[in-house]
Amino acid sequence: MQNKKFNPAIRHPLYLAYEDTWAAYLDFAELDLADLRNGAYLQQFESEPTAAWVNRKARASIYNLCPLLVSIRKNYLFARRPTRHIEASPFRRELADFYSNCDRNGTAWTDFLREQVVPSVYIFGFSEVLFDVPSTPEGFRPQTQEQRRNLNLRPYAVLLTPLDTTDWALDSRGHYHWIRIRESTVGSADPSDQQHEQTDTYLQWLTESWERFDDEGNLLAGDVNPLGVVPIVPLYFQRSKRYPRLGVSLLKTAVANTEDVLNTVSLIQTDELYNVGMLRYPRRSPKDELPTRLGPNTVLAFDAEAKHAPDFIVGSVDHIRAKMERVRQAIDFILTEGKLLMGQSRAAMQIRSGVQALVERLELFNELSDMADGLERFELRVAAMVASWTKGQRVGPDELGIGITYHRDYALESLADAAETLSKTMRAIGGTSPAAIKALLIGFIQRALPQGSPYLAEAIAQVAEASDVPSGD
Repeated sequence: MQNKKFNPAIRHPLYLAYEDTWAAYLDFAELDLADLRNGAYLQQFESEPTAAWVNRKARASIYNLCPLLVSIRKNYLFARRPTRHIEASPFRRELADFYSNCDRNGTAWTDFLREQVVPSVYIFGFSEVLFDVPSTPEGFRPQTQEQRRNLNLRPYAVLLTPLDTTDWALDSRGHYHWIRIRESTVGSADPSDQQHEQTDTYLQWLTESWERFDDEGNLLAGDVNPLGVVPIVPLYFQRSKRYPRLGVSLLKTAVANTEDVLNTVSLIQTDELYNVGMLRYPRRSPKDELPTRLGPNTVLAFDAEAKHAPDFIVGSVDHIRAKMERVRQAIDFILTEGKLLMGQSRAAMQIRSGVQALVERLELFNELSDMADGLERFELRVAAMVASWTKGQRVGPDELGIGITYHRDYALESLADAAETLSKTMRAIGGTSPAAIKALLIGFIQRALPQGSPYLAEAIAQVAEASDVPSGD
């Protein structure tokens, strides 16, 4: 293999454009006090003294719904474990081994999906899983599945986030010509070495080979890729239309609004601190020494012979109310975009939001169903990749002989509650929006009748074709 070099500092233009955005998505998905205390997302006011900024960071509070947006979806999707039928597959033994230990660390594939892949997909909009096998012994190339099994050359999964893949090239179909992955280790195996320096190597996969380089671009190792394709399978939350390899994050608007909330709340805290009132203090003679502070309050002097008694001056709080309203609107927007307004109390929901809440329930239900569909397609490609490494050549999903089903009964609310909400909504808007009532009825039918029911298509068609709509009574 040719000993070639490359410049590790080179990054794909899209990586350079999105690196800070991806890092912010990850930060807000795990935001904690350390992020606030170091001021990563708390802006310093213009001309604000450093001491005042440090004090404000120390009092900062976390108002962050981003983790909830991710976790509630993950928990719905994996409320029940997926069903897999691999008994008839010629690769059933290898698939069973992979499903029980997918990463060589004893992690079951379902747990790997739930705790690593799916959260990453929601955070970044997409993630990829690399499927690799341990290196073969020097000078030996296994020819059969049994030989690979005896050498423990079992495929394993490695999660790749967009921050891990620094450069790549795609063909006209969107498949990889090659991809470059940054691998980082921090610290040394020697406990006496306490520098905790980060060491980077770069793993490069091509359709015909793989290569590993050091951080100066020197080739360290490499071998043939027998599959003829880069062994990576992507999973998307929503695919970008501008840049098809990239995804659109679930948190794209929540992060910006949450950062605004954090800074606005910090402003409110500052306003409250300096808006606690000022005491008028009588001066008995020009030589009197007056205190300049009384607790946290500024002290004002006035003439002792003045006709009016001392009093407190309290500033206006209208600007604080305005900031609090801004915070409320931002949080409402995050909940609406995240389809989580259903978490509000029934008493807080108005007639208008009754329609909106039902629609959002159905939107979230459909979104989760779409993700379940995507997970099934993704897992078929994963199983095909496992089979390909097992066989030593490419295997298609149609050659697997397996079945995979992700559950879709997400129990966003009971059917009785959904019917009650539907009835109230129909009475509220009956006679004003027949089209809206038809849409809500169709959504309710899809919720009530299981997919595959012989009555589902007929019921939807009848509602769509109806000239009159019920009132909800």
